Amino acid sequence: MTQEMIQKIKSHPDFKILIQQRSIFARRLTALMLSVYFGFILTIAFNPTFLATKIDPQGVTTYGIVIGILILLFSFVLTGFYTLVSNNLFDKEIEKVKKDLLK
Repeated sequence: MTQEMIQKIKSHPDFKILIQQRSIFARRLTALMLSVYFGFILTIAFNPTFLATKIDPQGVTTYGIVIGILILLFSFVLTGFYTLVSNNLFDKEIEKVKKDLLK
């Protein structure tokens, strides 16, 4: 790919919009994940007894274990959601830009 082609892509109005939308989307998902993660860390710091509380008095599973597992699952779901949106929305927009530039 030549420098001229790269400049055409960068200056294409649809490509600029796509980059802006993708950045906003990624920042929102990042903020969501960080909020959940730091909420958990703050709970560990300021209310550790809640996380150490057993769900069933005769069992060994605590709320902290369950919440930790849910946070891991949430991160996988968030990654899958980003991939789904990227494959179905952003990739289609990139293809439109490519077709427009190849005309």
